[in-house]
Amino acid sequence: MIEYEILVIMVLASGLCFILGSWFSPMNKTLKKEVQYWRGISGKYKAEMNETKKDGLDDILGSSPLGKLATPLVKDFLSNPEKIQGLLDKLGVKLPKTDNKPDWR
Repeated sequence: MIEYEILVIMVLASGLCFILGSWFSPMNKTLKKEVQYWRGISGKYKAEMNETKKDGLDDILGSSPLGKLATPLVKDFLSNPEKIQGLLDKLGVKLPKTDNKPDWR
């Protein structure tokens, strides 16, 4: 019976020593500093990517060859309201009226 108590005490003491040793380890402090360094690098990289992010049509179509080919066609389509209205009519989409008058007048 006493052997089990000694075994339990040894297991608990070694577990506690392991936890305290890993908590105060110099390697742990070094790794924490390295993690902070890499977080800073990735944060700077994300900030640069957000600053250089393209806006508008080029961002949607991308820089692929197909996107470069479609860019003038899409710009032409978006600049012509008759083409947009024709496409909406073919799809059966009705836009709400832009008048401020109520329908009953």
